[in-house]
Amino acid sequence: MSSFVAPFKNQQYFDLKNYCIKNKKLFEDPEFPANNSSLFYRQPPQSSVRCVMESR
Repeated sequence: MSSFVAPFKNQQYFDLKNYCIKNKKLFEDPEFPANNSSLFYRQPPQSSVRCVMESR
């Protein structure tokens, strides 16, 4: 069984990583944008998500 994974759309991980580090930029994937359409099938849930910390 091989552990080789073909690059998606010929993207090379280390080239992308080095480019981002050199240019002080975060990687932005055009195929998976950071917006609600990438995270939800239709619309975001009505309730808001919040972090709750337990106090002792």
